[in-house]
Amino acid sequence: MLANKLKSLRVGCNLTQQQIADTINLDRSTYTYYEIGKTQPTIDTLIKLAKIFNVSVDFLLDYSNISNSTVLNDVVPTYQKTREIGDLSSLRDDEQNLLLIYRLLSETNKKEVRKAVKETIEKQNHE
Repeated sequence: MLANKLKSLRVGCNLTQQQIADTINLDRSTYTYYEIGKTQPTIDTLIKLAKIFNVSVDFLLDYSNISNSTVLNDVVPTYQKTREIGDLSSLRDDEQNLLLIYRLLSETNKKEVRKAVKETIEKQNHE
């Protein structure tokens, strides 16, 4: 089930295996093994993947007594939400990679990044 969820989430976000692997510092083949169920990610890697896909680790691991059809119904709105926010495929590769890395940051570091970007834009506007 984890393998299918990882692939479905990645495809739903229009990301490549290489982009995910690069973001979490893995070989593409290692990530591919996760998607085909050959190996299982560590808990640290699961946490990173959950952040990238904006889901919980529990969701990835399917820690519930919910039937598969109910889980599938829960997954579909996630994809629709992703599309409403903006399909990552509309972004350039560098923008996609920046967003993926940003999702791995702590809230404190995200705040610092937003502040730095705002300051950079203000500086640029005054040049």
